[in-house]
Amino acid sequence: MLNDWGKTIFATIKHKLQSAAMRLVELERNGEAFDPQLVIGVRQSYVSLNLSTEDNLAIYKDNFERAYVDDTERFYKFRAPQVLASEGVQSYMMYADTKLVEEEARGRRYLENTADSVKKLVERCVKVLVVQFQEQILAECPTLISERQIESKVYCYIGTSPVVLERRLAICMWLFILSFVCSAE
Repeated sequence: MLNDWGKTIFATIKHKLQSAAMRLVELERNGEAFDPQLVIGVRQSYVSLNLSTEDNLAIYKDNFERAYVDDTERFYKFRAPQVLASEGVQSYMMYADTKLVEEEARGRRYLENTADSVKKLVERCVKVLVVQFQEQILAECPTLISERQIESKVYCYIGTSPVVLERRLAICMWLFILSFVCSAE
């Protein structure tokens, strides 16, 4: 019975259900309040439709999780370049740090905690908020170091970004140290 329901009725309404839930999450990202249970209820519907014995979260992962992570990426692909262009790199770094924390908390609230959904979300957020702008962020490192703003949020990205970003930051620091030593002579 549930299998038939999943194939017929759910298949026809899932896109509307998903779209409505994603619109609510976007409203929250834009500072508007709503009842979080609306999104949680949609997620639970996907989890409850366990039609596969192999992966009891397959429907959730293929639909809700994918839509959630993709919509988050789409949102920041549009918003992040605007913030960087209007605010500058240092302000953008604070913005990115804030959004990474917010999105992880939002993901813990709306995504299934038995799956690796939050990890996927955070990885995608780092990609779209940090890695995409790594050249601009790294170009700002010498300034941050020379102004002794070592505690700047750039360091929070090292653990979550690809190894390339970490290596480039290390190179940046060594270049600064060398330039400081050479200028002292």
